[in-house]
Amino acid sequence: MSFVVAPPPHQQRMYFMDAMEEEGIDYSREPDGYYVYLRDGQSEAWERIRQRFQLDVVDEDPAMTVDI
Repeated sequence: MSFVVAPPPHQQRMYFMDAMEEEGIDYSREPDGYYVYLRDGQSEAWERIRQRFQLDVVDEDPAMTVDI
């Protein structure tokens, strides 16, 4: 499952990225927000992070365009 979330406030972004890395959740920073990629069993950890940083989900299961 994947999501696009609006970035947290600037002063919280490093803490957000640290929390994602501590939980082993893959993400990427893109111009339209953070793309979050969940593996099986990461939903609870993601929900805790989402609530902690009050993240707004902009899109669920976005189509990602890759330039080759």
